[in-house]
Amino acid sequence: RPLDDVWDVLDRDLGPLASDLKDLLPTPVGAAATGQVHRARLEDGREVVVKVQYPEAQRLYRQDFANIKIFCRLLQPEHLSYIEELERQFYTEFDFRREAADLEEISRNFAKG
Repeated sequence: RPLDDVWDVLDRDLGPLASDLKDLLPTPVGAAATGQVHRARLEDGREVVVKVQYPEAQRLYRQDFANIKIFCRLLQPEHLSYIEELERQFYTEFDFRREAADLEEISRNFAKG
């Protein structure tokens, strides 16, 4: 996505904290269906990466899963519970705060040895 779109998301999601980001590189270092990742520097000089979620990603996933579940109910209802579990797992991908907390815990565990 263009850098202006990325800044719109950051401003919306981070509010005043977005101003702490400096030198946000325009080319993402990674991208997926739900968002993209950019290198940046904080005001204090620390280098960070910023993961930005596409604004429409959750809505599109919800629509896709709704359509899949309709198909399943009509043609393979025995698989509906698997689709519903898959849907629950996919939605965890949208919780970047949870992901950050998980990564912090992993980092602490590695630091312990």
